[in-house]
Amino acid sequence: LTAICSLVGGLSIALTIPMAGIPSLVAAFVGGAVVVAKIADKRVTQGKAKAVTNVINATIEEAKPKMSLYLNCVVKDVAKELSCIFEYQLLQLKNDEQVKILAKCAVDLMLDLEKDDTFDRNTLLRKVLKDGKMSKKLIRTSVKDRKWSAPNVFRKPGLRRIISRKNRAQFKHFVKPNGACNTWKYGYRGQFLLWKEYNSPNNNAETSVMVETPPTDETPPTDGTPPTESNNEDACAVFCEECSSMKMNDNTPSGHYFSDSEIDNEYTIDSQETLIYRPMHILVRCPKVLDCLKQVPQRRPSLASFLKKKLGLPEDHRVHPVYRPHSPGKVSDLQNSDLTGSDFSHSDFTDSCFEKCDLTKCKMLFANLARANFSGSVFCDTFISHSNLMNVVLRYCELTKTSLLHSAVDGAHVEWPEPSFSGNCYNGTNICDVMTTKKNEFNRDKHGKHRFQNCYI
Repeated sequence: LTAICSLVGGLSIALTIPMAGIPSLVAAFVGGAVVVAKIADKRVTQGKAKAVTNVINATIEEAKPKMSLYLNCVVKDVAKELSCIFEYQLLQLKNDEQVKILAKCAVDLMLDLEKDDTFDRNTLLRKVLKDGKMSKKLIRTSVKDRKWSAPNVFRKPGLRRIISRKNRAQFKHFVKPNGACNTWKYGYRGQFLLWKEYNSPNNNAETSVMVETPPTDETPPTDGTPPTESNNEDACAVFCEECSSMKMNDNTPSGHYFSDSEIDNEYTIDSQETLIYRPMHILVRCPKVLDCLKQVPQRRPSLASFLKKKLGLPEDHRVHPVYRPHSPGKVSDLQNSDLTGSDFSHSDFTDSCFEKCDLTKCKMLFANLARANFSGSVFCDTFISHSNLMNVVLRYCELTKTSLLHSAVDGAHVEWPEPSFSGNCYNGTNICDVMTTKKNEFNRDKHGKHRFQNCYI
């Protein structure tokens, strides 16, 4: 249990990133802190050991050899998500030490597991936002003599949504009824989305799923009819009200998607923004956004710049797109696009074409890149973990300072990689399974031995 909870310590590192202006989260994920191990041990002595152990054992019963590796990636995913959701709150803390205290509080909430709980992304985030219990702790903010009470930092903010209509997008703010939020003190947070799986009726699924509709000031259509606008900038959406009400039907492919959570749907009252703040992590829920990016008349259109224009943000405002599609389906072809700083975790790139794209500082956890074509693309400070890269095409790519961890690369095709492969980390990935046109230059050293023969963990 201590070893597993030590992985959760990576949360405290990931949450310190916003204090430095939210640069790449990659460095935060490479190492795991052990600062919360003692907290976990203390909780064990308080009688939580049995419940936590049962939950973890039930979750990883069929994959014990890879338990810590998988849970490590789950925790990184949760830490990354929390740092996006509570971006504003983290920036208000006095220093890194206060961030670590808040991270320990989040861990304490996550470990308040019941017998029937599952140790997964949705459960851990839900524990932090609502269900977990812990004693209150005070943390210092950057304002003199102002302290916040944890876990109120996670429970008292209002909710910030990104709403888009035909020709514009905007930030809208909501609070819970009966004064349950304290926005003057804690501001607003980003959305908590549930990761879900949809099985098409054509795949003999017993039940179908409908994407939940968030509260808005307009009533979207409910007949399930897809929007008819053409794919241009005015018709696209950062969050599409029309798409949000569409039902899954027989033509909807099976796959994963992100649904509004029951927690966020408790925020039903429109609120006047009390503390003006424009987030850097911009949530992209409608797949049409990526389709619209292809229509931008630039040599290499930038997704971040496109979102800034839609939201009316200053040109020098730092933006990190976070793609969380509200319906299952693969990521659209995006040849020759600038996707710098984007988060495509849990996304499906199967058979997509991403030739000559810039994927600098991108994050891809639990992503499916099977048979995708990334020829001529740039991977720099890119973080990929527990993903499927089988038969992916990486001809003439630049891969520098990139982490490719615990991923399947069987049949991946790399051509002339030697000049551009440097400073990478392949822990847990059998890079020898990669197919190259010059295997002697890539897979073997001058003595004929495999360079990466010990890289598979």
